[in-house]
Amino acid sequence: MAYGEYVEAQGQLHEAEAALAEAASLGRQRFSAVRRYASFLERLGRSEEAAAFLEDYLRRYPDDFTAHLDLGFIYMRLDRWQQAVGALQQAARRPELEFMARSNLAGAYMELRQIENAIQEWRRVTTMGPGAEYQQYLQHIAIAYENLDLPEQACDAWQSFLDRFPNSILGAERVLALADRCGTEEMKSRAALRLAALSPELAIDAALTPRLEIAGVARPEAAITPGSTLTLEVWFQVVRAVRHPTFVSFSLQGSDGTVYPLISEPDAVGTPPLWRGDTVRQPFAIRAPEVLAGGTYTLRIHSAEEDGKTVTLWPFDAVDAQGDPE
Repeated sequence: MAYGEYVEAQGQLHEAEAALAEAASLGRQRFSAVRRYASFLERLGRSEEAAAFLEDYLRRYPDDFTAHLDLGFIYMRLDRWQQAVGALQQAARRPELEFMARSNLAGAYMELRQIENAIQEWRRVTTMGPGAEYQQYLQHIAIAYENLDLPEQACDAWQSFLDRFPNSILGAERVLALADRCGTEEMKSRAALRLAALSPELAIDAALTPRLEIAGVARPEAAITPGSTLTLEVWFQVVRAVRHPTFVSFSLQGSDGTVYPLISEPDAVGTPPLWRGDTVRQPFAIRAPEVLAGGTYTLRIHSAEEDGKTVTLWPFDAVDAQGDPE
């Protein structure tokens, strides 16, 4: 099996397939040989073949719940949702796989428009523990209730989500929107106050990475002098779970197009894991260049990720060391 992976890395795909297929044919999974061979087939774009391979394997070893989980994921990628439901139900029978299986099973039910079944599975997930990785699914329940046009149940679910993620702008926005339909005047007033407390002074709503959006910033100082330190708060909206540090940097761009890289701390967003639907409000300290001509500049934030972007945060004036615009 190790040889198969080695020759695959060398681009010798036919030899790699032969070695991995041989390892996977020895019977019940040993050192994840079956999983690795199915994954190899998927990497080659042969997902239907990978599914057929796992189906055959499970006819011989139906109690291999990890293989059921792998097959369920392949079915999902093939949009074979009803078959995905069956495979994931089998995988959920194994306690250590239940969380992953049920959270994805709910998604398969949503694709089939079996929304009540999806809600049931997500509720099971939220009872598995008090941690954020489980409680994040309260927002999925809320969205499902909105799809069913049940505003009271949706509002209760969003409120439960806010209890666990109290900084979530998304949660506050949805509670306020639903309060207009089913809440009392006091509830509407409180929801509006909460949203006002959580919202940034300047809303931006721009993607920084596929997992993080810039929700907005607080107003920085009106001017910056050479060598001075600027403090700035940035709101990050988590649109997909973030499990590794997201490194960021800042720059100034002058009106003439000149870009000045800046030293800043901290150099990453929050403390992973960060969960979908939550909001991270983070201050940064940014050092201005020692030499900086007076004029108008824009402050920009950059993601270090390969698919990251640059987002403009704020325009402001710079002044010279004596405090006079040049």
